[in-house]
Amino acid sequence: MKFKRKLLFISSLPLCLGAGPSFGIPYTFTSSTVITKLTGNENTSITLMFDPLVPTNYTVVSRLYNHTTNALLFSSTMEETIGKPYTVNYPTRYKLNSSGLRFEYEISYMRIISKLSGVLYPFVAKTINALQYKDEDYVTENAFIKVESTKVVTGEKFNFDNYNEYLSKNEDNSLDFSTAKIYYLHSYDFNYLKAEYHIKDYKDVYPNLKHENDEVVLNVDCVKNGTEISFVINEDLYVKPDSLEMSSSKLSGYIKTDKLFVPINKQKLLEENDSYILIKEAGYSCIDIKLPFTYFFNKKIVGLCYNSDYCISGGIRE
Repeated sequence: MKFKRKLLFISSLPLCLGAGPSFGIPYTFTSSTVITKLTGNENTSITLMFDPLVPTNYTVVSRLYNHTTNALLFSSTMEETIGKPYTVNYPTRYKLNSSGLRFEYEISYMRIISKLSGVLYPFVAKTINALQYKDEDYVTENAFIKVESTKVVTGEKFNFDNYNEYLSKNEDNSLDFSTAKIYYLHSYDFNYLKAEYHIKDYKDVYPNLKHENDEVVLNVDCVKNGTEISFVINEDLYVKPDSLEMSSSKLSGYIKTDKLFVPINKQKLLEENDSYILIKEAGYSCIDIKLPFTYFFNKKIVGLCYNSDYCISGGIRE
């Protein structure tokens, strides 16, 4: 199942400070505001909301700064009785650049002040290679902002310790993706734009599968079970039972399957090709994750033709 995004995202928030003590202030933050992902060409727009528990008089202050120079770009103060959810929209005329924009949001009641603040930088697309993080967690660099009560939450953690880059095959000669697992160590749901399995098919192992720039490209689903994420192919595939040749369309003699098989007598050719899973815009930080694979088929010396270096074909003469 693919997860559809309901929110937009920003790639980096290098500083987010939680609020000070908020006891005695009769309100709570209710929005799950996520700052829009910006490249720097758009105008910045920030929206924050709080929900008063009882109608009372509040002072709401909003400020926007150039984070590098600390120059004040915008300031607004509002004092009135608020009895329903209140939204503050920052102005949209200030564009992001490498200096960053710092926002501050204050609510005060009877001299008690609660604050939220953060810094925004332009979104930069990033691809990480899972092989480079097998010995350590990958933590996104303050990749998004989510308002929870009186704090701003940022950052995500991915773990690749148990990711096995060696793809083997099952007894029926289909590729085994069961060991290709990663872990998403975060309390939020795992989201992604799409996932694909790529095979650099220089040896023409799969001539009847769809290709993009000499690569076989198959759609893949990311299946989340707790913190674990595994992968299953999500394509209409067809296989010819006697040769295990694959096709993207229904051909004569082919039957439908949900597996990707290694064609008989093409095992060596497949081993000479590279392959990888690519997860596009994973998590709130929208990073691309590449999972490279090496084929490891544990071949026999003599046996059946599809899983041995040497085999005997034909029948017995009478």
